[in-house]
Amino acid sequence: MQFIRTIGLVAMLLLTVIGMKAQDIKVSTLGDSHVMVRVDGNSKYVLLPVEEQQENDNIRVVVDNQLVRKLNVRLAVNKVDYYVPLCLPASASGTLLDINVNRSGASASASKMA
Repeated sequence: MQFIRTIGLVAMLLLTVIGMKAQDIKVSTLGDSHVMVRVDGNSKYVLLPVEEQQENDNIRVVVDNQLVRKLNVRLAVNKVDYYVPLCLPASASGTLLDINVNRSGASASASKMA
């Protein structure tokens, strides 16, 4: 239950993107603790929701198949304490956010739900 809640909240809150035009965002859940978010090239920022009591999650920012940046962020699960803007690199092809969610018991909760 916690895992599904985590992935759902991460996906919903990462969809809060700041830009001038409508954004094309695709969220793919690849496993129990792995999510990919593709943001189109028109977007300049993504607001990352932070919850201080969570564990650090790993985010890799990939543009044109090149790793641009690595981040450790305490992504929100239960409540949002504050938002942190992530400046996206300019790219016509868009940006890929490769997110590894680190939650103890995330796999166990997901397997119980299945």
